Amino acid sequence: MSGANGLSENGWNEWSRHVLKELERLNDNYEKIQSDVSDLKGRLQSYSQEDAVGAKIRLIAIEKSIEDKEDRLRLLENSTNKFSGKWTIISSVGAAVLAVVVSFLFNMLAPKAETYNENKIETVIQREYPGYFLNPIVEFVTQVEGFTETP
Repeated sequence: MSGANGLSENGWNEWSRHVLKELERLNDNYEKIQSDVSDLKGRLQSYSQEDAVGAKIRLIAIEKSIEDKEDRLRLLENSTNKFSGKWTIISSVGAAVLAVVVSFLFNMLAPKAETYNENKIETVIQREYPGYFLNPIVEFVTQVEGFTETP
């Protein structure tokens, strides 16, 4: 028995059995791959959920750490501001006290100013610069410095 294209029916039957067996094998492989893919999807989803929970926990811990650091920074800023204000007051009072002490010491240790008359000026100039002609110098000094004679 031969067909239109020269193949016998038995040859086609044999070939069709091979094709059918190959299709069944491919179908089994396809079903196995589908099973593996669904298993992988399940695992991936469970890993994703675990990762999401872990990420949330880490995020909460990071937020708590940031809040703690912000609180410490506020405390440091407040203590710095308080110290700065106290330091300003202490330095102002200290400067005033220092000025009073220096003024007192200057007044106690500085020689008292005397009113000089021409005779005292001549005596000082003759002692310091002997031999100079003194009248013009004494007149100049008394005019410039505003010395007055004492009775």
